[in-house]
Amino acid sequence: MIAERTFADIALAYSRGALTPFLGSGISHPNCLLWPEFVSALEQEANQLRVVQNIAALRPDDPGTLIRRAERAVRILQRENLTGFSNVIQRILYRGEAGAVPINLDLLSKIWWPLVVTTNYDGLFLKNFNNYWISQQGEPLPDATRMKVRGRSPRHCQDVLSSLRNPDQPILWAIQGYVGLKTESRTHLADEIVVGHEEYRKQTYEAIHFRRTFAEIYRTRTLLFVGAGLQEPYFLDLFGEILQLLGPISHLHYAIIKSGSLDPEFLLSQYQIRAIEYDVGPDGDHSAPVGQVLEKVAEAIKSPEARTIRWSFNVNRGPRTGVDASGVKTSVEIIRGDMPSRLSPNEAIVVSGKQEVSGIELSRAARANLDRLKMTPDYRLGKACDENGYVYPICGFKEGRGYAAIIRRLAEQSGEARDARLVGPVMAAVLDAATRDGVDRLHLYPLATGQRRTFPPYVSLMEILRAYRRWKSGNPSQRLRLSIHTDNEFLINLISSRRIDPLDMLSSSSIRFWIEITRSEENIIRIYDEADETTTLKTIFEKHSIPENWLYSVRPAPGKKSIRRQVGMACDDASTMESEGIFLGSVLRVIPPLGNGQEGPEGI
Repeated sequence: MIAERTFADIALAYSRGALTPFLGSGISHPNCLLWPEFVSALEQEANQLRVVQNIAALRPDDPGTLIRRAERAVRILQRENLTGFSNVIQRILYRGEAGAVPINLDLLSKIWWPLVVTTNYDGLFLKNFNNYWISQQGEPLPDATRMKVRGRSPRHCQDVLSSLRNPDQPILWAIQGYVGLKTESRTHLADEIVVGHEEYRKQTYEAIHFRRTFAEIYRTRTLLFVGAGLQEPYFLDLFGEILQLLGPISHLHYAIIKSGSLDPEFLLSQYQIRAIEYDVGPDGDHSAPVGQVLEKVAEAIKSPEARTIRWSFNVNRGPRTGVDASGVKTSVEIIRGDMPSRLSPNEAIVVSGKQEVSGIELSRAARANLDRLKMTPDYRLGKACDENGYVYPICGFKEGRGYAAIIRRLAEQSGEARDARLVGPVMAAVLDAATRDGVDRLHLYPLATGQRRTFPPYVSLMEILRAYRRWKSGNPSQRLRLSIHTDNEFLINLISSRRIDPLDMLSSSSIRFWIEITRSEENIIRIYDEADETTTLKTIFEKHSIPENWLYSVRPAPGKKSIRRQVGMACDDASTMESEGIFLGSVLRVIPPLGNGQEGPEGI
């Protein structure tokens, strides 16, 4: 019997942004071959080139025997068929024509994961995850949400490590190579495929960048092994080495395994892995009992015993702006959930709007919030934010008050007009207007993050917080509390895992970002840098010796499309960090000049 406490602990790890699935071949079954079947298929391919001695009869189910069989077949295939080894893997991996998505894989892919580690070569999980979170959810920013595949190269390991500390797309870390779907073209990750004993040993013990990356994940994340037998000595040795060198970690990992396949006490005492055992049915099926465990995991994640619902911060630049029951000062708070259904006389809400010929038009969500608060809009032109955005007061006839903030360039009314660089100045105007009106507390969602958003929600949150810090610096005596509400799980996950830390935006004007200098697919340097928002790009490019004829772009883009510009143009027009939309955690990507029709490395 599995203790319910186990599922509560797993849910707690998820709420902290630490839970990370580690997927083995069982999760893709029956669409893909299991490890014993895969080894037999390798031997059949090798037999077409050279007769392989049959050693399967010795101990056919023994992991060591399977590894030796795989090693022998791989040596023949690689020696006799040098150019087509990954094609062989792709051809034999899938079982016939594509069928229905494996039930357990489908269940896991409907949970949001910032990082998934896999030893599988197939593309089933990647396809299903992206299909659910982009296609079925109607994601307006697929490029910012799409799970990407990373391998074992130094550059990819660096990407994985960076994603542990910064906002990024979700990552599928294919640590034994990747061939994708049966119909997909091969990528360079197919060249990273490891199957045999010699390759495992080389990658585990010689690739220092891979070992360090894996050690960091093992040390800082809670792994949930699914479909992985944990019987390969290479991984167990790697786990043991990490614990030996770095000492015990302060949390457990979890493995869903067949009863009797491993010693649970040994796993717990030696590797800090708690076994979640299941019994195989009379028909030998693993899928149903594993699915029952995963359903409990999913339910625990959806309805945890306890969760953080509020993050409170004090910006200590003037008098106390609010005190909670424990006496802690509160200037800014981020609240999981909706705005309140009733406002006090000195509170107001902020909603997103847009300027039309006939006046302001509010989003459906904004109108719903006003209806819930029994507020009838009465639009009046408010203070302009430069020449780009405006803030309009909304006077409630029955109860409360509010402001409509326009996060778009008024000269453009298409989707291209929405721009993250407007969030800061528009929010500053909101704060000024609220102060003039005697408002004590503002309630808002991250601005311009609805279904037509053109930048990630976390960018809006960061710019709101930075605007509050700047406003508070200039108005230290003002008493205005900011309550930011959100039910966006991606945003909550970023805060919970501290991949974005609101204190960074509230306490400093510095922007910490990455500059990625790409000379070729193999020669990419990523440098962590820091600058003030008024720092010119010319200063940054000169610091890193970037030629003026090179090209640069910013990720995530502040608008709908990423724009590639020449370095010299930024130097000539005195572009700054702020004007280019470089936010905390942004990547400033730089590449050499391109020839006609070239896309550049990684499609920059």
